[in-house]
Amino acid sequence: MPDSNHPRASASDPPAALSVERMQALLDYSRDILSLLDGDGKLLYNSPAAQRIHGFAREEFDGRSTFDFIHPDDAPPVGEVFRRCLAQPGVPVRAVTPRGGRRSVRAVSRARRPAVPGR
Repeated sequence: MPDSNHPRASASDPPAALSVERMQALLDYSRDILSLLDGDGKLLYNSPAAQRIHGFAREEFDGRSTFDFIHPDDAPPVGEVFRRCLAQPGVPVRAVTPRGGRRSVRAVSRARRPAVPGR
């Protein structure tokens, strides 16, 4: 029997049936990072997975450019990818951790939709 408190809607539920609470639960417990950026790469939103994966405190992301968290060797090509990301989603990128380590992540864009701010 499905748990009505579980964040996942049933397969028969239309996407609009997802409540704000369910969507927040999906963001809170996802293993993937979801970030919203403005046209200059400034972080408008970072899901909690960003803190878990990268190790930075949530406040350390506030008002910063996503490029502040990219490995310096990758900054120029990532800037180019950022400009082309709408046409070519799914590009691998190395991000830095607070202790100078790195994490392999994938940049994916699903932007340019009216409901997504910061376009």
